[in-house]
Amino acid sequence: MAGEKLRHPPRALLGRFLTPGQPERVAEWLRRGAPSARMAIVSLDMLAYGGLVASRAPTVDVATALCRLQALREVKEA
Repeated sequence: MAGEKLRHPPRALLGRFLTPGQPERVAEWLRRGAPSARMAIVSLDMLAYGGLVASRAPTVDVATALCRLQALREVKEA
């Protein structure tokens, strides 16, 4: 894609169907890989809530979701 090598988190971190992913571990993966990346496409619902379906369930409060998104600020600053 655009001449770049595509990297993604391990599938085990992404969840499946009604099982949410592991946003804290996805954020850590992003922090580790970001310094060597030129660009990123990030799923905000995965990072904040554990996925699209999980973002529709009231299991994660807004404060937690916003805290998880801080990984993007850290990546940008790095």
